[in-house]
Amino acid sequence: RCITVNKNDAKFLEGNNPSEYHRNMISIVTEKISTWLVNVRSRKWRPSIEKAFDAKRPVALLLEDSVRIYEGSALRPINGWD
Repeated sequence: RCITVNKNDAKFLEGNNPSEYHRNMISIVTEKISTWLVNVRSRKWRPSIEKAFDAKRPVALLLEDSVRIYEGSALRPINGWD
């Protein structure tokens, strides 16, 4: 898959010698891949976060519940939870 270069990226790269161009291009590609990975992870986790929210349990358990739902584990009981 190709990484697209927008106008800002192109401006950042223009006029550089080959060594600087390579270093700057690696920086741009690393940033774009990092952003892509964050977006993929968010899309993957979103359903479990929604299910945890819909469970109407204490808000302090939202993160733990979403992780347990994502992993397929049972939610821990809230009896006596403080």
